[in-house]
Amino acid sequence: MGRVNTRKPRRKTTKRTTRSTTPGAPAPPLARLAGTSSTDAGSGIISPWGRVDEEYALIKADLKRLAWVTSLLMLVLVVLTYFLR
Repeated sequence: MGRVNTRKPRRKTTKRTTRSTTPGAPAPPLARLAGTSSTDAGSGIISPWGRVDEEYALIKADLKRLAWVTSLLMLVLVVLTYFLR
């Protein structure tokens, strides 16, 4: 005699676990994302986030600010170390 299966079989869920294979909307051109026209191509390299020279200036300003904050915190650390010893 064989073993009798008394457990109910599990039902498969109907949720989709994979991504849809249908293509989405096409990506807009870079000129439209940057907010410039296609006749303004000689003004510099344009990325989806904006003009590269503007992005470089923003990153440089952020790094300068980070250097100031880091140096200020190091100064506070040195002063507190001196007084608390």
